[in-house]
Amino acid sequence: MLKLLCAFFLIMISFPVVAAEDDAEKVGLNIAVVDVQQLMGVSKAGKSIQSQGKDIVEKYQKDMSGIQKDLKSAEKKVVDAQNAKDKEEFQKQFQAFQKELKESQEESQQLRMKNDQAVADALNILRDEIVEIVDEMTVKNNYDLVITRADVITVSKNIDITAEVMKELDSRLKTVKVNR
Repeated sequence: MLKLLCAFFLIMISFPVVAAEDDAEKVGLNIAVVDVQQLMGVSKAGKSIQSQGKDIVEKYQKDMSGIQKDLKSAEKKVVDAQNAKDKEEFQKQFQAFQKELKESQEESQQLRMKNDQAVADALNILRDEIVEIVDEMTVKNNYDLVITRADVITVSKNIDITAEVMKELDSRLKTVKVNR
């Protein structure tokens, strides 16, 4: 039921956007549409960020494999101490294992957050450049309104400026360094 209501709501708010091109012509508005998601994913800088993000994930996984190996070794010591039936040694090994496990989890979480933030920062640089280019095109072409493609259901090719923005973006920003 909730999905049906959401779908109805989306359809209702979308109709004015679909009709925006016809209404714009009647009142003389100069409207453009840009696909920001495409620019973020397909531009040279976007691909650069994706590639670096992939490298970061691979390094993170390698680091986590090393940590897991250390934890398995510590766990083996706990099991060996339990099998030796020396309760004092077992308790000592168990506490050491719990401490190492907690530290590993914290390290993993901090590293993941640091990596995520580094990629987010790079994407923000890319997004800012896209906005700057669109702002310049807005002034140059006297656009009254520029809408993101995500906010439009259908659009005429003659008001889609994504290709123009892509060309300018790729000439200005070939890569964005992901600072880890």
